[in-house]
Amino acid sequence: MFQSIKKLETLPLQECQSYKNKKGRIINISSAHGKNPDAYKSAHCAAKFGQGGFTKVTALENALNGITCNTIMPGLVRTELIEKQLPVRVEQDGTTVEEALNHHILAELGIKLLEPSEIDCTAVCIVTVQQPSLVKK
Repeated sequence: MFQSIKKLETLPLQECQSYKNKKGRIINISSAHGKNPDAYKSAHCAAKFGQGGFTKVTALENALNGITCNTIMPGLVRTELIEKQLPVRVEQDGTTVEEALNHHILAELGIKLLEPSEIDCTAVCIVTVQQPSLVKK
């Protein structure tokens, strides 16, 4: 993941070279549930809403230091959580994994399933872009 990024630094931010150079990017990877909650996922949605708030505060606290902070909020991503849901749906319906994915997950949401590498590419794009005005309010 993030093979294009030569060096990743972690908090405390004030000790990072990017902070001292007054430039840098902080990228949080969340989920669409940080903006649009879903029934029966209260803990997950609460955590994602909290992460969104953390991103906004971090952006405000570091804007004058040339550090941007963004959250990537993808829709449905092929993760272990999704992969574990599919066999249950297959058993309930007597369908194939592909049919369960298309009927129960993708059709209900009206979206496509993203691969983790697509999220990686988005993060690399944010890190390498030179315009700090990339942030959507």
